[in-house]
Amino acid sequence: MDLQKAWKKLEHDKLEMPVLGSVHIVKKSKHPVEKLKLAYLISALWSAVFLLVMGYLFFQFDQTLVRVGLGVTQMGLFLSSVINFLMYKKIKAGLPIDRDLKNFLRYTYDSIRANIQFQERAALFFYPIAGMSGYFLGMAAAGTEVASTMQEPFYLCVLAITMVSVMPLGWFCTRWSYRISYDVWLKELKQRIDELEKPLPPTNLPV
Repeated sequence: MDLQKAWKKLEHDKLEMPVLGSVHIVKKSKHPVEKLKLAYLISALWSAVFLLVMGYLFFQFDQTLVRVGLGVTQMGLFLSSVINFLMYKKIKAGLPIDRDLKNFLRYTYDSIRANIQFQERAALFFYPIAGMSGYFLGMAAAGTEVASTMQEPFYLCVLAITMVSVMPLGWFCTRWSYRISYDVWLKELKQRIDELEKPLPPTNLPV
């Protein structure tokens, strides 16, 4: 079914009674709303997988600094998984025909854009922490006592350089991953919204 034509037909018919229900987007639909919903579910699952990996590593090392770094990284992954899953639940797969379809799609588009911007900013904080965690983890895996080694200025400088370097790298990686996962479908959703905002052609339908 062409949703735009169906919606315009309802407007032309000037129905006296509201039509209740929704046009459901089936699982294999290529509609951008459904694709965006699926992308959030995949992101939530990947965050959960990495969370389990970090949890496993947490119990493999008993050094305090290593566990602190892994713990903060786990917190970031947990929040990412929860946020993505909540967005997955928030996005509706059924397009309503008893409400303004354009505003419904606009609300979905704006919500996803705001969520992506929030997660990009959050990554600026968590990526340096993840870099620090990886730095400590590598030292511990090599058999180094992290707490005593980090008292030396050289290793502190290396840690600082690592964290500063990871921040822009993490930012670009985050932007790149969101472009792959969401950008194509967001653009298509925006195109559909723009089509609905176009004025209707004149008709000779009886009033």
